[in-house]
Amino acid sequence: MDFKPDVDNIERLKRALRSVWDDPHIEEISAEDLLGDYPSVMYGPPEDTFSVDFLTRLGEMYSYDNLPWTVVEYQGVPVRVVTAEKLTR
Repeated sequence: MDFKPDVDNIERLKRALRSVWDDPHIEEISAEDLLGDYPSVMYGPPEDTFSVDFLTRLGEMYSYDNLPWTVVEYQGVPVRVVTAEKLTR
């Protein structure tokens, strides 16, 4: 599967979010934001008490390909996330 940060994958992200939540604010997530100078967007689903930060890069030191990750299950859906150890470091 291709995980590179580009317009097509950001549209795939939005389709995936819309398949879970009926939220017009998903349309506010833009490729311009995620591919721009500050490549981070926070999304908080309606009726839920959490938010998710979507990042397309972390400076020069880290890329999606070299971050340690694990799969966690949320409401029966497997989600790939950076390990807690790496996030706290």
